[in-house]
Amino acid sequence: MTKQEFVTKLKDLNLSVADFAEMVGLHPASVRSFNDEKRPVPDWIDSWMKNYEKARALDELLALIEKFKK
Repeated sequence: MTKQEFVTKLKDLNLSVADFAEMVGLHPASVRSFNDEKRPVPDWIDSWMKNYEKARALDELLALIEKFKK
């Protein structure tokens, strides 16, 4: 994942760098320092973002089902 892909995915997920950093236990400055040459975006971030997106979609679906459960 390139730095630009990472930034775009954060926007798609409506996450700030600070939000993401807190969720994964990194300092925001560490996340901001990702680049495509000396400090590439770690490989695990792509799968983390996919899982986060799925979990959020499931939470939204469960909340919708709960509304009609009565």
